[in-house]
Amino acid sequence: MMSIVKLISDRLNFSIENEGSASLVLSGGSSPISIYEELSNIDISWSKVFLTLVDDRLVEPDHKYSNQKLLHKHLIKNKAKNINFYPLTENFLSNTEFKKPFDVTLIGMGEDGHFASLFPDMINQNEAFDLNASPKILITPPQGNPLIPRLTMNLSLIMESLNIILLVKGKAKQNIFEKAQKEKEEAEKAEKKRIAEEERAERQRKAEEEKAKRDEAERLEKLTSIDNLKTDINTLLAKL
Repeated sequence: MMSIVKLISDRLNFSIENEGSASLVLSGGSSPISIYEELSNIDISWSKVFLTLVDDRLVEPDHKYSNQKLLHKHLIKNKAKNINFYPLTENFLSNTEFKKPFDVTLIGMGEDGHFASLFPDMINQNEAFDLNASPKILITPPQGNPLIPRLTMNLSLIMESLNIILLVKGKAKQNIFEKAQKEKEEAEKAEKKRIAEEERAERQRKAEEEKAKRDEAERLEKLTSIDNLKTDINTLLAKL
């Protein structure tokens, strides 16, 4: 299986070779640190790569919980020191220089099932998770550990990526992911069943309508025949 580092580097190189630049969106946390360390030593035209974060905590850039600090410590160095880094801000989408759609987006998943800074119990779930919502940067209330407000791309914006890598590390996270996959499959089966039942009911309704039309046509035809017979009888009687 292709390593995540090779997958990312191949996608970035492909975009650079074909479009002249590439964009990379990364997450924080401890899980991807080894990936970032390895990436920093890969031969890529890093000066042609645009980098930002999928989410960050609302703290100073040098704060110990800052994802900016994590990237500077583990990625923006060595051969990748000339990468074009754009911090995630509320006004990020007004930046016309950052290449979109994103070429590669790497997101991790927490043990509670959250990814980026999109938590299942967020009060603005529709805006956060609705794929039909406008792409935007959200400010979330204090979530996770530690309890600090965050900035995050909503799901609609994350999906503006050509390649999305979900990093699921550890048995607990794997179990959550598999459970989510199972629930998704069950929901899809239930939806297919619902649609099939609606289609069957619609076919039945149309069949009943057609039968009612045929029955009505036959009834009218019989009435016409009876009326014609009465007319013929009256005509015959008049001649007698």
